[in-house]
Amino acid sequence: MESRMQQSEAVLSHLRSKAAALPRVPGVYIMRSASGKVIYVGKSRSLRDRVSQYFHGAHDVKTARMAGSVHDFDFIVCDTEMEALALENRLIKQHTPKYNIRLKDAKSYPYIKVTVQEEYPRILFSRIMKKDKAKYYGPFTDVLSAKETVETIHKLFPIRKCKKV
Repeated sequence: MESRMQQSEAVLSHLRSKAAALPRVPGVYIMRSASGKVIYVGKSRSLRDRVSQYFHGAHDVKTARMAGSVHDFDFIVCDTEMEALALENRLIKQHTPKYNIRLKDAKSYPYIKVTVQEEYPRILFSRIMKKDKAKYYGPFTDVLSAKETVETIHKLFPIRKCKKV
């Protein structure tokens, strides 16, 4: 594969051994080019298994091109897959990597926000986690289920919906 030719055997060997030493825990991996630029951010329930796949076997054209451009990678261990999902989202928005097509735009995963800092708290659907002392639950991978959850809570409990002016 021509992408693999871009990588020297020494780099590929280094990447394979580094990937084999990763823990089998949830986390986020950050692929870097020869210049150190972030070219891809991904998440996994098992860092070792997922990252190793990039440096072994056949891939579609896009993945092969990306894997062939990797010269090093970093990783961040997370406690849960949901934590990895939220971190991946933040890192993609921060670095806008070339090979991440999803999440580069302004959209982000939805959360359910409880405004506990207000005298009369509200429960809202939100795509942004602000540092406003509210409690955020999520991220949700399904927007519809997050919105339906908020609607169901409003039907079952007499919680205000309007913003106090």
